[in-house]
Amino acid sequence: MTQNPTEPTAAEILSLLRDPSQNPESIASRCEPCTPEQVARTRELLTRIGAEQTAAGAGLEPEGDASFEQVARDVGSLPEPLAFAVVRAASEAKRSPLLAHVAVVAPKAIAKEAKRELQHLKQMGVQVQEVRPKGEPVMKPVPPPEAPPCLVSSIDATASAASGGRARPRAAASTSCRPSFPT
Repeated sequence: MTQNPTEPTAAEILSLLRDPSQNPESIASRCEPCTPEQVARTRELLTRIGAEQTAAGAGLEPEGDASFEQVARDVGSLPEPLAFAVVRAASEAKRSPLLAHVAVVAPKAIAKEAKRELQHLKQMGVQVQEVRPKGEPVMKPVPPPEAPPCLVSSIDATASAASGGRARPRAAASTSCRPSFPT
Protein backbone atom coordinates (compact mmCIF):
# COMPACT_ATOMS: atom_id res chain seq x y z
CA MET A 1 0.00 0.00 0.00
CA THR A 2 1.53 3.30 -1.07
CA GLN A 3 0.73 5.96 1.46
CA ASN A 4 0.31 9.60 0.54
CA PRO A 5 1.41 11.86 3.44
CA THR A 6 -2.05 13.48 3.58
CA GLU A 7 -4.00 10.17 3.54
CA PRO A 8 -4.83 8.63 6.91
CA THR A 9 -3.31 5.23 7.72
CA ALA A 10 -5.40 2.10 8.25
CA ALA A 11 -5.01 2.53 12.02
CA GLU A 12 -6.26 6.13 11.86
CA ILE A 13 -9.23 5.16 9.68
CA LEU A 14 -10.03 2.31 12.07
CA SER A 15 -10.03 4.65 15.06
CA LEU A 16 -12.32 7.04 13.15
CA LEU A 17 -14.69 4.17 12.30
CA ARG A 18 -14.80 3.03 15.93
CA ASP A 19 -15.50 6.55 17.19
CA PRO A 20 -19.30 6.94 17.40
CA SER A 21 -19.03 10.75 17.48
CA GLN A 22 -17.68 10.75 13.91
CA ASN A 23 -20.35 10.83 11.25
CA PRO A 24 -19.88 8.90 7.97
CA GLU A 25 -19.63 12.11 5.92
CA SER A 26 -16.63 13.39 7.87
CA ILE A 27 -14.87 10.02 7.62
CA ALA A 28 -15.61 9.83 3.88
CA SER A 29 -14.11 13.29 3.40
CA ARG A 30 -10.83 12.06 4.94
CA CYS A 31 -10.74 8.85 2.85
CA GLU A 32 -10.69 10.14 -0.73
CA PRO A 33 -12.41 7.44 -2.84
CA CYS A 34 -14.93 6.54 -0.10
CA THR A 35 -18.59 7.49 0.16
CA PRO A 36 -20.65 7.87 3.36
CA GLU A 37 -22.62 4.73 2.40
CA GLN A 38 -19.39 2.71 2.19
CA VAL A 39 -18.31 4.07 5.56
CA ALA A 40 -21.64 2.95 7.06
CA ARG A 41 -21.20 -0.52 5.49
CA THR A 42 -17.69 -0.69 6.94
CA ARG A 43 -19.03 0.08 10.41
CA GLU A 44 -21.59 -2.73 9.97
CA LEU A 45 -18.75 -5.07 8.96
CA LEU A 46 -16.83 -4.18 12.11
CA THR A 47 -19.97 -5.06 14.10
CA ARG A 48 -20.23 -8.39 12.25
CA ILE A 49 -16.58 -9.13 13.00
CA GLY A 50 -17.45 -8.56 16.66
CA ALA A 51 -20.36 -11.02 16.30
CA GLU A 52 -17.96 -13.50 14.71
CA GLN A 53 -15.57 -13.07 17.63
CA THR A 54 -18.41 -13.72 20.10
CA ALA A 55 -19.47 -16.87 18.22
CA ALA A 56 -15.88 -18.10 18.01
CA GLY A 57 -15.44 -17.48 21.73
CA ALA A 58 -18.40 -19.78 22.37
CA GLY A 59 -16.82 -22.44 20.16
CA LEU A 60 -19.24 -21.95 17.25
CA GLU A 61 -18.52 -21.05 13.65
CA PRO A 62 -20.42 -17.90 12.67
CA GLU A 63 -23.28 -18.35 10.21
CA GLY A 64 -25.33 -16.17 7.87
CA ASP A 65 -24.18 -12.56 7.54
CA ALA A 66 -21.32 -13.10 10.00
CA SER A 67 -19.83 -16.14 8.18
CA PHE A 68 -16.17 -15.93 7.21
CA GLU A 69 -16.90 -16.17 3.50
CA GLN A 70 -19.57 -13.47 3.53
CA VAL A 71 -17.52 -11.04 5.61
CA ALA A 72 -14.48 -11.69 3.37
CA ARG A 73 -16.52 -10.96 0.22
CA ASP A 74 -17.88 -7.78 1.80
CA VAL A 75 -14.37 -6.65 2.77
CA GLY A 76 -13.24 -7.25 -0.82
CA SER A 77 -16.04 -5.05 -2.15
CA LEU A 78 -14.94 -2.02 -0.09
CA PRO A 79 -12.54 0.69 -1.31
CA GLU A 80 -8.95 -0.06 -0.35
CA PRO A 81 -8.56 2.40 2.58
CA LEU A 82 -11.67 1.03 4.32
CA ALA A 83 -10.79 -2.58 3.49
CA PHE A 84 -7.30 -2.11 4.94
CA ALA A 85 -8.87 -0.76 8.13
CA VAL A 86 -11.16 -3.82 8.42
CA VAL A 87 -8.18 -6.15 7.81
CA ARG A 88 -6.33 -4.31 10.56
CA ALA A 89 -9.31 -4.73 12.92
CA ALA A 90 -9.40 -8.47 12.18
CA SER A 91 -5.68 -8.68 12.88
CA GLU A 92 -6.01 -6.79 16.17
CA ALA A 93 -8.77 -9.23 17.18
CA LYS A 94 -6.49 -12.14 16.12
CA ARG A 95 -9.12 -13.44 13.66
CA SER A 96 -6.82 -15.57 11.51
CA PRO A 97 -9.64 -17.60 9.85
CA LEU A 98 -11.25 -14.38 8.63
CA LEU A 99 -7.91 -13.03 7.39
CA ALA A 100 -7.28 -16.32 5.56
CA HIS A 101 -10.65 -16.04 3.81
CA VAL A 102 -9.97 -12.39 2.88
CA ALA A 103 -6.57 -13.42 1.49
CA VAL A 104 -8.29 -15.89 -0.86
CA VAL A 105 -11.45 -13.96 -1.85
CA ALA A 106 -10.45 -10.26 -1.94
CA PRO A 107 -8.76 -8.33 -4.77
CA LYS A 108 -4.98 -8.51 -4.99
CA ALA A 109 -3.97 -5.46 -2.88
CA ILE A 110 -6.39 -6.32 -0.07
CA ALA A 111 -5.43 -10.01 -0.18
CA LYS A 112 -1.78 -9.04 0.06
CA GLU A 113 -2.46 -6.92 3.14
CA ALA A 114 -4.40 -9.81 4.73
CA LYS A 115 -1.45 -12.13 4.09
CA ARG A 116 0.89 -9.60 5.72
CA GLU A 117 -1.34 -9.46 8.78
CA LEU A 118 -1.48 -13.28 8.89
CA GLN A 119 2.31 -13.40 8.83
CA HIS A 120 2.41 -10.81 11.62
CA LEU A 121 0.04 -12.94 13.72
CA LYS A 122 2.14 -16.01 13.01
CA GLN A 123 5.25 -14.20 14.25
CA MET A 124 3.36 -13.29 17.44
CA GLY A 125 2.69 -17.00 18.04
CA VAL A 126 -0.98 -17.09 17.04
CA GLN A 127 -2.22 -20.27 15.36
CA VAL A 128 -2.72 -19.25 11.72
CA GLN A 129 -4.85 -21.04 9.16
CA GLU A 130 -2.98 -21.99 5.96
CA VAL A 131 -3.82 -19.83 2.93
CA ARG A 132 -4.37 -21.93 -0.17
CA PRO A 133 -3.98 -20.37 -3.61
CA LYS A 134 -7.04 -19.70 -5.74
CA GLY A 135 -8.12 -22.29 -8.30
CA GLU A 136 -6.59 -25.56 -9.32
CA PRO A 137 -2.88 -25.91 -9.95
CA VAL A 138 -2.11 -25.64 -13.63
CA MET A 139 0.67 -27.57 -15.29
CA LYS A 140 2.22 -26.24 -18.45
CA PRO A 141 1.67 -28.52 -21.46
CA VAL A 142 4.75 -30.30 -22.76
CA PRO A 143 5.93 -28.54 -25.91
CA PRO A 144 6.04 -30.66 -29.07
CA PRO A 145 9.50 -31.88 -29.99
CA GLU A 146 11.35 -29.53 -32.28
CA ALA A 147 12.77 -30.58 -35.62
CA PRO A 148 16.49 -31.21 -35.39
CA PRO A 149 18.60 -28.31 -36.68
CA CYS A 150 20.67 -30.58 -38.97
CA LEU A 151 20.34 -33.48 -41.37
CA VAL A 152 19.91 -36.76 -39.52
CA SER A 153 21.28 -39.88 -41.19
CA SER A 154 23.10 -42.99 -40.17
CA ILE A 155 26.84 -43.30 -40.56
CA ASP A 156 28.25 -46.49 -42.04
CA ALA A 157 31.42 -48.38 -41.17
CA THR A 158 33.59 -46.15 -43.34
CA ALA A 159 32.52 -43.10 -41.34
CA SER A 160 30.49 -41.64 -44.15
CA ALA A 161 26.82 -40.83 -44.20
CA ALA A 162 24.43 -43.25 -45.81
CA SER A 163 23.96 -42.22 -49.40
CA GLY A 164 20.55 -43.65 -49.98
CA GLY A 165 21.77 -46.49 -52.20
CA ARG A 166 24.15 -44.38 -54.30
CA ALA A 167 27.79 -45.20 -54.19
CA ARG A 168 30.05 -42.21 -53.78
CA PRO A 169 33.63 -42.28 -54.86
CA ARG A 170 35.96 -41.82 -51.97
CA ALA A 171 38.22 -38.85 -51.92
CA ALA A 172 41.93 -39.31 -51.86
CA ALA A 173 43.63 -39.60 -48.50
CA SER A 174 42.30 -36.97 -46.19
CA THR A 175 44.00 -35.71 -43.09
CA SER A 176 40.70 -34.77 -41.49
CA CYS A 177 39.01 -37.02 -38.98
CA ARG A 178 35.57 -35.61 -39.69
CA PRO A 179 33.08 -37.77 -41.53
CA SER A 180 31.91 -36.46 -44.87
CA PHE A 181 28.17 -35.93 -45.35
CA PRO A 182 26.28 -35.75 -48.62
CA THR A 183 25.49 -32.30 -49.88
